[in-house]
Amino acid sequence: MIARRIRSLLLLIQSAATLAALCLFASLAAAQDQSPRDASGQVSGETRPAENSAGPQTATTPSEPAIPQMGPQDVILTSPSGALNLPGRLLGFDGTFIRVDSAYGELTLDLNEISCTGPGCPDPAAFVPELRFSGDGQIASLVLPALVEAYASESTLSFRRTTPGTDVVRYDLTDPAGAKALTLTIHTTTTEDGFADLVANEADIALTMRPLTPDEMALGRDAGLGRLDRPGRSMTLAFDALVPIAAPGQPVRDLDLTELARVFSGDLTNWRALGGADLPVTLHLSD
Repeated sequence: MIARRIRSLLLLIQSAATLAALCLFASLAAAQDQSPRDASGQVSGETRPAENSAGPQTATTPSEPAIPQMGPQDVILTSPSGALNLPGRLLGFDGTFIRVDSAYGELTLDLNEISCTGPGCPDPAAFVPELRFSGDGQIASLVLPALVEAYASESTLSFRRTTPGTDVVRYDLTDPAGAKALTLTIHTTTTEDGFADLVANEADIALTMRPLTPDEMALGRDAGLGRLDRPGRSMTLAFDALVPIAAPGQPVRDLDLTELARVFSGDLTNWRALGGADLPVTLHLSD
C-alpha cells in the first residue's frame, strides 16, 4: 500500500505578532516579552599612599579605559532617565521594536521609548520591512512565491524577483510611486534546516512540513525564542491530501479511517485482517 501522511504546512514565526492580510507579509512584532534588569552601576578607583609611608603623599587618577571598537551591528540603548545604558548587537528591527543581543540575553525594546547610538542603530524613517524565510522546498519553491506574487498583484505593488544565491530567491516589492515597500528572501532548504536557521537568527520564519518535536521546542526555548507552541507563534498554511493506493489485483477496495490508522500504527500487518488475501501489508512513503 502506498500512502502519503497528512502533513501540516506550518509557518513558525520568530516574532509573536501575526502577519496581516492573510498573506503573512506584515511587519513582525516583538519576538518575546523580556525586560532588562537594572544595568546601572559604576566602577571607580584611586591610589592612596600608606599612612606611615615616608616622603610626599600624592594621589593618582587611573587612566581612562580604552573604548572598544564598535562593529557595524553594535548599538547602545539608553533610557530617557539615563538609568539604562545597555550595549548590545543589533539582531532585528521591525519598524517599532528593536531586538538586541546583550549581556542579559536577547532583549526586545520599543525604540520609541529609548534612544539608540552606534553604527547598528536602525533609521525608522528609512525602514523597509524585510522577512527571511527558510525551510521545506515544496513551500519555499512553490507555495510561497505564488502567495508573494498574488499579494503584490492584489496590493497594486510591483515586484522584482532575483536569485542572489543557490536555492535563494529574493523579492523586492515597490509601491506605485517606486518606493520600496517590502523585501522577502526565501531560502529553499528542509524542515530541519529551516528550524535551525530560525534558531541561529538566520531566518525570521521557518517553513515546515510538520509540527515541531518536543526536542525542537526545547531547543527554541533555550535559544531565547520563548514558547513556540503559544498562540500566534505558528500558523497552518495548508494540508496535504491523504490518498491510500493499493497494488493492482488487491481485492480490498475500502478502508475506513480506523482501519487505516491501525495499518500505519503497525497494529494490522496482514491483508487477511482487512478482508484480503493472506499476505503481509507493506507500507511505502509511511514517513
